[in-house]
Amino acid sequence: MAWIRKPAAATQDLTSVIEPGWQPGTVTARRAGNVVTVDVQAISRTEVGTGTVSILALPLGYRPAANLYGTSFRGYRTRCLTGGALAVDAPGLSVDYLHFTFITADPMPKGAA
Repeated sequence: MAWIRKPAAATQDLTSVIEPGWQPGTVTARRAGNVVTVDVQAISRTEVGTGTVSILALPLGYRPAANLYGTSFRGYRTRCLTGGALAVDAPGLSVDYLHFTFITADPMPKGAA
């Protein structure tokens, strides 16, 4: 049996950088090696949004290598773009959740284990 070294991990609480107009729950980005997981929990709008509404910009080290598109728990289209934009299309007022797991080409953030 061979032992494999566990990749260095880094976690960022991004709740404080959520864009205005959102009732923040929590946003967390975790990176282990080149795999990143972004979790948005219990977030809602203070008023209905139209078009693509930004939640926040992911910091360098936590951005996807390719643009990603998905669907939130409530069924709204979501996106996580290579430039760091994390957004929802036309979100409503109900509490919502979204999640992305992806590979990043970004260097490991400074200070990570």
